[in-house]
Amino acid sequence: DEASDEEGAADSSLGLAVFRLVRGASANHGQVLHLSLTAPTWRAELEPALQALRKQMFLDLPINAVRATLWYSTLEDGKFKIHPDVEAPFKSSLFRWFQLCNTKDGRRGQIMASRRFPDNGDPSAPEEVLDLRLGSCLFLPYDPAAAEASAEAESAPGEEAARFPGNGLVMAECMRRRALLQKDADGAAADAAAAPGECPSQSGNAADADDCSFVSELYRKLRRRGTVSLVRSSDFGHAEECTTFAEQCLEGLGGSADISSLALPPLPPQATDDATSSTAPEGPRVMCGGLTVGVNWKKAAGGTIGDANWTHVPVHATGGDDSAVVYLATEDDDIFVSIWRLQDGARGMARDDLYRHCQSMLRECPPSKVGEDRPFCEVALPNVKLCVAAGAAVPRMGENAQVFGAPSELLGLRLAVRPPPAGALRPVAATAAAKADGAAAAPRFDADFVLCAWHAKLEDLEVPLFAVVVQPDAMTVA
Repeated sequence: DEASDEEGAADSSLGLAVFRLVRGASANHGQVLHLSLTAPTWRAELEPALQALRKQMFLDLPINAVRATLWYSTLEDGKFKIHPDVEAPFKSSLFRWFQLCNTKDGRRGQIMASRRFPDNGDPSAPEEVLDLRLGSCLFLPYDPAAAEASAEAESAPGEEAARFPGNGLVMAECMRRRALLQKDADGAAADAAAAPGECPSQSGNAADADDCSFVSELYRKLRRRGTVSLVRSSDFGHAEECTTFAEQCLEGLGGSADISSLALPPLPPQATDDATSSTAPEGPRVMCGGLTVGVNWKKAAGGTIGDANWTHVPVHATGGDDSAVVYLATEDDDIFVSIWRLQDGARGMARDDLYRHCQSMLRECPPSKVGEDRPFCEVALPNVKLCVAAGAAVPRMGENAQVFGAPSELLGLRLAVRPPPAGALRPVAATAAAKADGAAAAPRFDADFVLCAWHAKLEDLEVPLFAVVVQPDAMTVA
């Protein structure tokens, strides 16, 4: 039934529930922060309220459990315990003891948890919708048998004329992983041949220029630093394994038609028995690399400037002359996202040019205006998505790198806004509040702009996780 106009109004509400999504390393859970009922007969209504809240949280949130803390207090009989009129409805609503909680101010609580049980009628977990999702999947083919003859092979093909450059970090990590596997297979001689050296002097030679490319320099840094755990990489010998890997990297960004566009060398089909890629016959193989990033903005609001295809994103800080670089506020303390408008004619930057451009902009325009010094408190970003072939190239780095064939890469991006849960309180839009205070209107990024995502764990590398030129006029509405 359609809700009436009065439903959900404060004077007719049965109570108030406040909860949040807590993301974990392996699973998410929902935490009930507050639950109150307006009726004097709350004891009779607490159990159905709990059951309705539990059901609604499982409908709206990608969680596997709901948790709530029941606090101890001194009751009329003088005992320090949980009120039985509160504890009993929780137990009858499928909440069970999880752990005790003691606070610094002397309070004691008992955390109750209720797990999702689809077999008992609980709804399936919804897909987790993130405000910003970025994904990259790289197929880097090579032939182990060609390693000896690679010195005479043609160099890797140059970067394709693609509108969207590939991910330099994924390429460098896949090259590092391949060199490590070759070292394990061939011994110290291969390691010496592939050992990273200093960037050659600028002699004007084309090969020297390739050796000084952004990815080449990053590869050398990774050889000294070690693995980048944020980048997934696996060595496969079967097409089915590569396809499964790509589906995982581009989940929520690309469909089967997009993934099938990734070029693969002729690979044998996977056997129907328990054979794995490690037992695949000698021949062409693929080093697969992938990186997925997902973040939520802080207090983002959608559809506040006339249509639902835009999202107002809060600004953490700005930097540079005229606040050219905008640093956006995210819920992840380790991931930083910055944007800036792209000059006319710069849309076709190659991968290395784009990554060096990002380094230069962020060095020259660090966050300098925060709080009240910001010229604006939010920006309007388009809700767009894409999953396209990206321009990828393997730099010439001596004999070891030349065993690689032509790489193939897919880049995915989705800018959207999470739909609010049913019944959620909606604060006054930041845009309206800003206008009331006389603040500048939110700049609207309706032309090409660079979106750059950084991670605190990679600060020593000075390399972004992702760098992409967002082209609103060439993308699909999310």
